[in-house]
Amino acid sequence: MLTSNHQANDTYALWNNDTVSHLKTYARFIHAPKNVKAGQPVPITGVAQVGMSGLSKVQYWLSPQDAALADDDPYFTRAEWEDADILPPPDDWGGGLPDGKLPAVPRQIDTSTGKPHRWPMRGAVVHWAALLTAPGPGKYDLRCRTIDTNGIPQPMPRPFPKSGRNIIQKVRIIIEK
Repeated sequence: MLTSNHQANDTYALWNNDTVSHLKTYARFIHAPKNVKAGQPVPITGVAQVGMSGLSKVQYWLSPQDAALADDDPYFTRAEWEDADILPPPDDWGGGLPDGKLPAVPRQIDTSTGKPHRWPMRGAVVHWAALLTAPGPGKYDLRCRTIDTNGIPQPMPRPFPKSGRNIIQKVRIIIEK
């Protein structure tokens, strides 16, 4: 059937998504505790999608909820971001792969070791982790973001409104005495 209906090849047309836009680099939390004790270590983990522009860093920022945020800095470019650790690729990729190794196709994989030539690979989803120390008691916002290999922080650049959703994720944490 021949049609000019946009839903024939774009199921997300009405959901603010552009299917021909490049995959974006962004971070999300997997685990961030809701309540912690002051002075205690706070493990946080997440995943990052590696877009066409690659991934150089994943960062997090813990700020008091009552702190004033600059009106002229909507993407928190002047915030005190801390670097998280991007975890290495697994030794065993599982999934029934022979010896748990990725095949030599695509060309990002070393044929002798079955490991990526470069990590993280574009188009992959990687895990990240950080251990921060809970500051004094209070209510806090914890955010995460990526920095791509061009040095551009999430969520920028957004050249047009339908270029994918990659807002900076925020979770709430209560730190008790």
